[in-house]
Amino acid sequence: MNLTLILFYVLAVAAVATAAGLLLSRNSVYAALFLVLNFATVAIFYLLLGAPFIALVQVTVYAGAIMVLFLFVIMLLGAEKLPRGKVLPWQRPLAIGLRRSCSWRRASCSSSACTPPPSSPPPARNSIPPKPCARWAWHCSANISCL
Repeated sequence: MNLTLILFYVLAVAAVATAAGLLLSRNSVYAALFLVLNFATVAIFYLLLGAPFIALVQVTVYAGAIMVLFLFVIMLLGAEKLPRGKVLPWQRPLAIGLRRSCSWRRASCSSSACTPPPSSPPPARNSIPPKPCARWAWHCSANISCL
């Protein structure tokens, strides 16, 4: 393992941790700071890929300008902490039902019954290509909607 791969793994863990901190934080100022850290890790990813200009733009535009504006609005409105909301009785069953539906769609799209049609020889030069199987296309579009 070389140094670049080790740095990639460390940054990957940091990026996932800061994204989780962003989503799980109840305080909006902390969430904004987690987002800045996530932008910084993405900028370092760009540097590892050999794209210093995109890394610089990532830091100056997103972490610099947009996050300063976001923090200014948070401080101006005084909405640092989200209030505890009441959970409506229909939210939990709806969420469970949607999750089961998405899991079923994902499982049915990965089954052998929903494989794309076999490839045929290339069509002739000015001919119209055949349409894909409608059932396969529906399952894959349903699968994409659940990602």
